[in-house]
Amino acid sequence: IVGNIIMPTPTAVLMGARLLAEGVEGEDGIGDLVVVDIGGATIDVDSIAHGHPSVSGVVVKGLPDPYLKRTVEGDLGIRYNAETILQKMGKKKVTDRIAGIDGAMLGRIDLGSMTKALSCNVERVPENEEDYCIDIALSCVAAEAAMTRHCGTCEQVYFPTGKVTVQHGKDLTNIHTLIGTGGVFAYGREPRRILQSACFDASNPESLRPRNPELFADDRYILFAVGLFAEFFPGPVLKIMKKHLRQV
Repeated sequence: IVGNIIMPTPTAVLMGARLLAEGVEGEDGIGDLVVVDIGGATIDVDSIAHGHPSVSGVVVKGLPDPYLKRTVEGDLGIRYNAETILQKMGKKKVTDRIAGIDGAMLGRIDLGSMTKALSCNVERVPENEEDYCIDIALSCVAAEAAMTRHCGTCEQVYFPTGKVTVQHGKDLTNIHTLIGTGGVFAYGREPRRILQSACFDASNPESLRPRNPELFADDRYILFAVGLFAEFFPGPVLKIMKKHLRQV
């Protein structure tokens, strides 16, 4: 009935990201990358990179993360979990984001009632400036949290021989490309602001998030389709993906 391909959408996104990173014979990939997939129920982060230490002298502890790594944050979707984001991340984080977008919005947005409305009506789409603002703010806070959970960390540990930097998980600080996919990138506003929130933050230097990547939006919402057809038509679909990714 369904033909040859049976693949969950998140797996398709991961396979599309892998093809985009690695390329195929006759069509180069773009190298190591990270994809942030913001959805209504979850946020997925996919990294196609080994994540080795970016500086010398770092000691890696624990089991190595896989080259193809996908994490799913089931408490960070911007519809089903809009209220959860507010509760777990804190009202201040969300209001700070709103203030950064448009300070005048703070007096017009009732965070409690708006996030509850989003959680109760998960098919709701923005209809006015306040709706867009709350979507952007929730996406920024959620993207920051999801990337922090996905990336590795470093800490200073003191041994008898002196101070040593210890790394747990992947070091993604030198990743060249960060891509946003999902409805908020296809139909929303300010994709650059959202993606920047997932990048390195000097106030949290232990988190090995991307420092200065080029930022792209999958605003045609086709990365999952690229992954779906990657096994059958890798060259053509890779060209399509590279053509339609939009730098932001």
